[in-house]
Amino acid sequence: MRQGYLLLMLCWLLSACTSRQVNKSGENMRIVALGQSAVELLIEFGLADRIIGVAYLDKPDVVAAYPNIPILSSGWTDKEILLQLQPDLIFAMEAAFRADRIGNSSFWEERGVATFQVDSYQEDKCFDAFYADVFATGRLFGETDKANEIVEELHHLRERYAIDLAKISVLHLSHISGTQFYYYPPEMCLLDEVLEDMGCEYIYLGDRSFILSVETILSLNPDKIIITQFRKGGDEEVLSLLQQHPLLRRLKAVEQHKILDVDYSKAIRGDFEMEELYMSIYKFLKQ
Repeated sequence: MRQGYLLLMLCWLLSACTSRQVNKSGENMRIVALGQSAVELLIEFGLADRIIGVAYLDKPDVVAAYPNIPILSSGWTDKEILLQLQPDLIFAMEAAFRADRIGNSSFWEERGVATFQVDSYQEDKCFDAFYADVFATGRLFGETDKANEIVEELHHLRERYAIDLAKISVLHLSHISGTQFYYYPPEMCLLDEVLEDMGCEYIYLGDRSFILSVETILSLNPDKIIITQFRKGGDEEVLSLLQQHPLLRRLKAVEQHKILDVDYSKAIRGDFEMEELYMSIYKFLKQ
């Protein structure tokens, strides 16, 4: 686990909270949420009734139980749509606040709209970062006890699955595009920490994302393979791609069907249903 990161993130987010105060509170607050993590944070804190629009969801079905939450776009929405909605707060992933998307925080605050950033890809993806988003959201909405409960539950979950499977090496094939497989470094996902909790080896190939060559995958010859797919299609497509590949099908992990496809959101940035991920990976590693 990347030590010290939590303290740094908490300090940064504390300053963010004091500099960007929400103008209104209570049931009449109008919130736009952009990004899967942003939406799930608000729902987890019981704020679904304040959401007037969402966009850029990995899993749109998360709002299926909330028919009053409009999905503005499957991708990034634009400034004009948001201006028409007249929100009090834009609660969004860091990547939304770019010039070619919805503009920076200053643009909105000059127009009387508060902003709040979560799920930053400028920082490491790790449990400490996820905890920091939870704590910051709790402070923003006066729900610090709820935030403490959420983080404590996650700590207990990780402790329950703490085992020693040190001899197992796992290759993470991520962000699959056609026949290309990408490597994600530990800094870009939570999966490495999940595997660390269980004592496994997350195969490390450097601190940058890149396309893995077939030769590299063959040379690594991992014991097991875990796959993540952003806005994935069918699991069968990826498994067939490996099993039918003239070279990759020779890998022992492929021959022995030691391949697991897991939820992208949980494995990359975390959510509030991590038990499902831990249980599936635990069973997979114990096989």
